[in-house]
Amino acid sequence: MQFAPDGDLFALGVTLWEWLFGAKPYASPAIGDSPIAPQDAVPAISTPWLHWLKRAVATRSAERFSSAREMLQAFQDADAAEERPLSSRRRSLVTERYWRRSHLC
Repeated sequence: MQFAPDGDLFALGVTLWEWLFGAKPYASPAIGDSPIAPQDAVPAISTPWLHWLKRAVATRSAERFSSAREMLQAFQDADAAEERPLSSRRRSLVTERYWRRSHLC
């Protein structure tokens, strides 16, 4: 088994996916599988962010971000595509989701 830097980015993507959706992107991943977001969560995540997340957890290495720099640039592009970019909000989508979960228990 060979390890590559994009494996770390994949792991980061899976961690963010699980944090946001509360479920793994795959039951048992196989190369070529597409992640399935929970239906109730999809309306809360805009298309640019969902595309970013799906790319982060792509099972094919060629479809994933090849570097942290590329991942960051795509993150910034997704943010810029928003009507209200995260950079202009007091709390980000991720922070808001965490806050709701931690205070509902």
